[in-house]
Amino acid sequence: VHDVWFMSEGYEGGRLAKWLFRFLLRLQLTRTPTIVTVSEFSRGEICRHFNVDPARVIVVGNCLGHRIEPASADEGGQKQLLLVGSARRNKNVIRAIEGFRHYHLSNPDHNSRLVIVGNYPEQWLADTKRRFGDVESVVEWRGYVDDTELNKLYESTHGLVFVSLYEGFGIPAMEAILRGRPVLLAENTATADILGSLGITVDGRDAAAIGRGIADLLRSHVDINSDAFRAFRDRYMRCEAAAGRISRLVTAG
Repeated sequence: VHDVWFMSEGYEGGRLAKWLFRFLLRLQLTRTPTIVTVSEFSRGEICRHFNVDPARVIVVGNCLGHRIEPASADEGGQKQLLLVGSARRNKNVIRAIEGFRHYHLSNPDHNSRLVIVGNYPEQWLADTKRRFGDVESVVEWRGYVDDTELNKLYESTHGLVFVSLYEGFGIPAMEAILRGRPVLLAENTATADILGSLGITVDGRDAAAIGRGIADLLRSHVDINSDAFRAFRDRYMRCEAAAGRISRLVTAG
């Protein structure tokens, strides 16, 4: 079980969908002796919403199946910030742009831009572009990009804006950190817990706070020689340990 987003107050799928997801998952959980999830946050959510014994829920974090080497950022010219998201409310894209607008208006001489990737509905995108027309010169919408293009964006960006309010894990943040890129996160989320001291946290519901966080992000760098970075890399870049745990759970079950 990756997460139980449908149980959160921000879920947009409607009452029927929420009831159906809850019914089906509860049915599976009652029949399964061992439950695997990807973070301590998701473990807590599963136990809280479905009254599951915590001893039955095992955390096996996500990992990358390939090695990533930190790339040197090009600090010459305009600094680029990357936002990876979607139109789902929990991704908090609107408030992230509002935060960038706060930063832009408070620092009129700044030399940075926000690049947004993701698959957004046509009408949602048109409405959002209209709403933020005053920052269109420093906000670039790339739409959907494949893995090759996304990797290039990670390498060319200074940092990642990822203020999602609900995640089971937060893979974009992991991918950015492993490339040596600082990440701005919403506090009290699974992703903030996973990144720990490597992340910059703000109140994800406060656009002004996000704006101040963006200023901090643009001044920040990831120390790839730190113990925290090395521990994070060893834990989340090596899938053998995660695969081994899953294999042992399946064999034991």
